[in-house]
Amino acid sequence: MTNPYVFYYVMKYPLPLEDEKKFFKFDLKSLPDFADDSFENINPRRDILEDLIAQIKKYQHLLADIPFLKWAFVVNSISFRGVHNNSDIDLFLVVQKNRLWIARLYAWWIFRKIRTTKSHKYKRFCLSFWVEEDQLELKNMSLAPIDIYLIYWIAHAVPIFSRGWNVVNFYIANKWIKEFLPWWQPKQIIDLNIPLLVKKVNKTNRLIDNIFGNVTNSMIYILWRPLMLIKAYWNGESLGVGTIIKKGVVKIHKDIRQQVISVIWK
Repeated sequence: MTNPYVFYYVMKYPLPLEDEKKFFKFDLKSLPDFADDSFENINPRRDILEDLIAQIKKYQHLLADIPFLKWAFVVNSISFRGVHNNSDIDLFLVVQKNRLWIARLYAWWIFRKIRTTKSHKYKRFCLSFWVEEDQLELKNMSLAPIDIYLIYWIAHAVPIFSRGWNVVNFYIANKWIKEFLPWWQPKQIIDLNIPLLVKKVNKTNRLIDNIFGNVTNSMIYILWRPLMLIKAYWNGESLGVGTIIKKGVVKIHKDIRQQVISVIWK
């Protein structure tokens, strides 16, 4: 029998909580047979997880200082409660159309103030995945044959900031994952005990939400993108998969999805 929790087994993540499990079962017909039908649940590092959550709450207010930011979500290892000593705080950020590069520049300036020591590397904020509001549907980033990692990544995303827009729109835009998670509902499923911070429009929005803002965003893009591409090339990053750098999307992260898919479909 196919193991509906094969993803957690491969990733060495703890299983979801009992009230969450019903949302994370794959359609068994869409999965290959997997040798292990059962496995020992991994105990989450609750000490590290609580430390990371405390760090998020401490600096969560800084998100309100990023102009044109609409939503912010906690993703990757924290949203799976699968943290370890070197875990970053990975954020997925959604910004207003034609304002990604302005928002990203401000975010770099704001979060550069948060220094981490050698003994606390896991407290570092990683703002490496950005999309503009018209790029919410992530299906075009999905890998073949079935991108299990991305599907669970979307379902596990935890909203921590909103500029007054309904975060449910992100889940609704990605209802395509119900093809594989038929019991999933387009809403927040994971609760990390991080209250959603809701703020009004940033003052900078009002100042440059005009043609000048369009020009500024384009200029930052033209100047910054080549430098990022050169850095990605020298770091051996996979352009178009782990690394995407264009006007409406920036994704710079070590991409392990192909490895996960290869293990499951081998």
